[in-house]
Amino acid sequence: MAKLFTCILFMTLLLGGCASPPRQELQAARLAVARAYASEAPLLAPLPYQAAERALREGEHRYRLRDYCEARQVLPRAESLARHASLKAGEEKSRIAEKEQQRIAKEEQRREEVRKAEERLRRQEEHARRSQSSQTPPPSKPKPAPAPLPPPTRYTVGEGETLWTIAGQGKVYSDALLWPLLYKANRDQIKDPRQIYPGQILNIPRDFTGEEEQEARAMARESDIFPVETLLPNPSPKPY
Repeated sequence: MAKLFTCILFMTLLLGGCASPPRQELQAARLAVARAYASEAPLLAPLPYQAAERALREGEHRYRLRDYCEARQVLPRAESLARHASLKAGEEKSRIAEKEQQRIAKEEQRREEVRKAEERLRRQEEHARRSQSSQTPPPSKPKPAPAPLPPPTRYTVGEGETLWTIAGQGKVYSDALLWPLLYKANRDQIKDPRQIYPGQILNIPRDFTGEEEQEARAMARESDIFPVETLLPNPSPKPY
């Protein structure tokens, strides 16, 4: 009698459960699948997510057919599969994030090694430049140009020379009309300006004034000792 009563109670509960729609189970299964979708389970855990979707569709189909007893069994399985998919997606995200962190750390380490290598190379080049500069003697300063020789103050008469030709030389006056300066400075050994001899050593005055220079030119132009008209191609006219 007790066994019969237990069977009747079980059947009553079973029939009562199959008679009422499993709304809470359906809502829980849909919410779990939605959360799995939001956690990117379709990409990160595709197999358990697809299984959860199939179970949810099967439970919804049974629900629409009023096969509540079967729906009540399928929908909890859909919820469980969706939760499992969310868990797998979270684990995959953690694995990807950890892998990315490792990649970033390796990249930073590589950059640091490159920076250190460049720094070592820069220091070696700097050391080499300093060593070379310390061994290389400083460039010698260019030697100053020799000072020009002072104009001569004495002149040795050569063969065939005259006071006119001597005064016209560059190392003397570069102006033949200044021969009177030579004559005046050497009156002690020159009696006639026309007569000088090879080997004579003449004094060459250098400290004459501008006025004395002009007087010497005027004297040369007026004198017939060395005719200006003959010796110069375009002589200046004599002043009257």
